[in-house]
Amino acid sequence: MSSYQPINTELSLALMEITKKLPDAVCVIDEEKRILFANESTFSFLSLTQEDLYHLNLASFYPEEVQPFLESRINHAKKHGFWRGETIMTDKTGVKIPVSQIIISHDENTKDAAFYSTIIQEVESLKTSEIILAEQQEQLQLVNDQLRTALHSKDEFLANMGHELRTPLNAILGMTETLLDHVYGSLNEDQHHCLKVVEESGHHLLSLINDILDIAKIDLGKLTLDIQPFDLKKVCQSALDNIIPLAEEKKVHVSFDYDDSITLLLGDGRRIKEVLVNLLKNAVKFSHSSGRIGLVVLGINPEEKIRIEVWDMGIGINKKDIDRIFEPYQQVSSSLDRHYDGSGLGLPLSKGIIDLHQGDLSIESVPGEGSIFTLHLPWKKPLTTDPTVGTGNDETNLYYQDLQQPIRILLAEDNAANIETFQLYLESKGFIVETALTGTEAISKAISINPALILMDVHMPELDGLEAIQHLKSKEHTKNIPIIALTALAMPQDQEKCLTAGADYYLSKPIRLHQLYQKILETLHKHE
Repeated sequence: MSSYQPINTELSLALMEITKKLPDAVCVIDEEKRILFANESTFSFLSLTQEDLYHLNLASFYPEEVQPFLESRINHAKKHGFWRGETIMTDKTGVKIPVSQIIISHDENTKDAAFYSTIIQEVESLKTSEIILAEQQEQLQLVNDQLRTALHSKDEFLANMGHELRTPLNAILGMTETLLDHVYGSLNEDQHHCLKVVEESGHHLLSLINDILDIAKIDLGKLTLDIQPFDLKKVCQSALDNIIPLAEEKKVHVSFDYDDSITLLLGDGRRIKEVLVNLLKNAVKFSHSSGRIGLVVLGINPEEKIRIEVWDMGIGINKKDIDRIFEPYQQVSSSLDRHYDGSGLGLPLSKGIIDLHQGDLSIESVPGEGSIFTLHLPWKKPLTTDPTVGTGNDETNLYYQDLQQPIRILLAEDNAANIETFQLYLESKGFIVETALTGTEAISKAISINPALILMDVHMPELDGLEAIQHLKSKEHTKNIPIIALTALAMPQDQEKCLTAGADYYLSKPIRLHQLYQKILETLHKHE
């Protein structure tokens, strides 16, 4: 005969009477946290009458900052059978009471327990601060989890938004370049001027998109530098050349003083030029007509630092605004000078780049007299005397050659405007261009036509570009066909994904057509 006997009605009533007399508060609640039963200790513990108790929800006896955790504790009990811990509750008058609490699920075998019991015991008042600290740590953990989720969502949003904006820009800039290259015939002066305006506006929009993505990369710790020896003087001169037309338009005089003891430097020349262009453009923008700006570069030998100053004699910045100018998306211009356009991204991006170089960027300014931006960089002299980064310009010196015979290229792309743009331009250069609208079709055509090269868009229907690349590189018949991955995504991990999948090269949209043409020629030459 089994030693286990079902609890009969008489024993149940006895247990109920024992529960009522327990010195600890005991409650039974349903899924909505409504109180179904409470013993006598609960009434005295919470300073309530029996009539009060059954009109209230158990959650109402917790401070507002603790209430969000009650749900997670009940879920823990539902999953594991019980939850045990220390927390803070309140009585009817709002007085906080440190307690030790157990929440028990009464149906551990299902995910939907019908009810729960909880046993509550007051603990020593000296433990109140410890419990409050534990609650705060739990709350902080919850907030941190929410922040991590938000940052991940932001990362995905920026990557997707970059893709959505770059895709139409690719067609706009590509078609403009095709027209300017006279692919459709010669242009008159007015037509050429209009197309140049479209091209300049498109590249300006692209630079804003890139700035937003770069700010996001800095925030996420994903902006990387290409550290190489570079000629700082050439970088400075290239930055000045970039802003001279703006200065001439406003009749602003530009001076340049350089310490010739500084030759080569270790750093990311392209990014340093980007910082200098940002600072110099601001100097011109906020200068008065016929004003003066300058760029000064000095070596500080004892400290092994380089000091770069960009100064102007313009409108200056109010002291209260100086702390905000390096914050993303901030514009400190007042109603008087609001006509100065700008995204508010240049200075935060510049500071982020200099911080990555282990340098610093600061400002001194007097309203009505001008500003001085001071940039300090570590003076790391490279071991080699061969500069691999000259002006820091991302434009490669392109060479062109006529194709000796037509070469067949497979273009895997699902965007009609991009197909037309790439196909017309490349056919005008002598290529035979076959197209595929899906990843699956790209694999099929690559096998059937054996192209000399494949241009593979990453975002493809049916089978995405990365999967198609992996498949092609895994097959004997197609593994040696060079593949250039094309994508409108521009976060750091995107290039890595393309190369890991097996792509030989990676280009980010919008793509300059002559850059694409050059990359095709280089790739074909390397795979001869």
